Amino acid sequence: MKPRLPLDALTAFAVVTAFLVGAALARVTAPGPAAAQGVQIPRLVTAETFILQDRAGKSRVLITMLPDGRTGMALLDDQGRPRAGFGFEANGQPGLAFTDEQGKPRAAFGLRADGTPALTMFDADGVARIELGVGVDGTAQLNLGVPPPPATAE
Repeated sequence: MKPRLPLDALTAFAVVTAFLVGAALARVTAPGPAAAQGVQIPRLVTAETFILQDRAGKSRVLITMLPDGRTGMALLDDQGRPRAGFGFEANGQPGLAFTDEQGKPRAAFGLRADGTPALTMFDADGVARIELGVGVDGTAQLNLGVPPPPATAE
């Protein structure tokens, strides 16, 4: 029996991650020096994607519209890898996901379609192993994932 994932957070996070490849070509410049020179800073900036860069020019935060119209935000590590993501699921509920250095999911937190919260933790292979949540009736829920299959001799 496969463990049930409570959210579509990993799917949203994967879409944001995939979008980063195309979005990495776009650059959003910061108005820092312009403000110091007395240049008028716009009160409103409108765009489909914002990329926040550190002083070395490395992308560190991506805020974007996903292809299906949902919003997403990814926090990137110093190597430019997405490590944390926040966005809205296809069911309209928010979700937060964390990945390891290889991009595999390690933890996700969000609201299920019925509005109840759930926290899912994954093993090093990105397989859901533990889900902790609250049911619609307020009861505590704990789902322990299926252990990995035994190694087979060849």
